[in-house]
Amino acid sequence: MAAETTVDERDELDDRRDQRPEETPDENPRGEDADETPEEVTGEDEPTRPAARERRSWISAVLRWPTTPVRAFARLLMRKPVLTLCVLGVIALLLAGGVGVVAYLRQQQTTAMDARGAATDAARSEITTILSYNYQTFDRDLMNATELLTGDFQQQYRDLMTGTVRTAALDQQTVTNASVARSSVISATPASVETLIFVNQTTTSKASQGPQLSGSRVQVTMTKVGDRWLISHLTPL
Repeated sequence: MAAETTVDERDELDDRRDQRPEETPDENPRGEDADETPEEVTGEDEPTRPAARERRSWISAVLRWPTTPVRAFARLLMRKPVLTLCVLGVIALLLAGGVGVVAYLRQQQTTAMDARGAATDAARSEITTILSYNYQTFDRDLMNATELLTGDFQQQYRDLMTGTVRTAALDQQTVTNASVARSSVISATPASVETLIFVNQTTTSKASQGPQLSGSRVQVTMTKVGDRWLISHLTPL
């Protein structure tokens, strides 16, 4: 009897199993609502993060920066041909003016360099003439010296030499010879050059038993007059 009951119960269990609906694999094993379906993630729907978005915008702006103003300017010119001609004309004038300025500055620099050499050579020669004299040929020496001077300095030199210097030279039978030891240029322009000259003077007179040697420094301003460089100012240092 117990065996028959066991068989009947087994048959009943089989019938119930056959009537039970088939279970499908759980598509939502984590217990999520059936209505919530995962969204497809694409490049357009990707969640945006403020920091990342700002960084991408900054990088894009940097990459576009060299060309964006040029493109905008080109579009503006294409839309307005009259403005294009005006802008191109202004650019041409600026370029021409720039070339002209560069050429002028280069010419001025070259001229100033030429002036340095010519003025320095003239200063070395002329300074020995105006600082040398002989009591026997004093008036002729003075005339030759004043021809190398210009401006107010010419008259100042003449007044000095014809005054106390001439009187002392004739009285003491003074002979002075000057020579240039060194020279340098302080500043130079095409029309004026400032020089520094080291001068040695050898002087003999009745009051001295032999030649007396002395050295001095003078700052000499050379001014171009016509095609000559003349002394316009002299300052003992």
